[in-house]
Amino acid sequence: VEDAEIAGIITGSATEMDDLLTSLQTYLRAQHLDAAAERVDLRAFLADQLQVFGDAVTITGGDDAEAVTYREPLGLAVHALVENAVRHGGAAQIAIEQVAGAWIIVIADLGPGIPQSQFEAILQPFFRLDAARQRNTKGFGLGIPTAHHLMMRFNGALVFESPPGGGLVARLHVPVADQG
Repeated sequence: VEDAEIAGIITGSATEMDDLLTSLQTYLRAQHLDAAAERVDLRAFLADQLQVFGDAVTITGGDDAEAVTYREPLGLAVHALVENAVRHGGAAQIAIEQVAGAWIIVIADLGPGIPQSQFEAILQPFFRLDAARQRNTKGFGLGIPTAHHLMMRFNGALVFESPPGGGLVARLHVPVADQG
């Protein structure tokens, strides 16, 4: 295409379509993913999984955090949640906590947040908050539903909080594999 403006529109549309198909592929893969349980050093695992985000991500805690869990589903869920935090909040603060013997990965951002009344709705595929529906906002409303579905399938949990100062906190309860 010789017209630069039309070429730009076509390239942008092709890129957006490719991003949509990649997102959809990840979401559909999560529906049928099989994984074997293995021992995972959570801090090292998160550092490896999230290095693609560079300085936008900080990880605290979990120096001795080990769990027998499902590496690939956990990685896909964490990546989707952190990508969302970085996209909407500019950065993600990750904390590894232990509560009542269970490991929890806390993902916090300082973005616009999500009203508590929308916590159920964001678990539905393709749902986007009004402010995020603009065409110049990346994402297709599949990241959080993918993470939620993976946690449900592999005996984990995903809980959201709206802190008083703004932003969003996602608490991902690390799936624990049955060792018996």
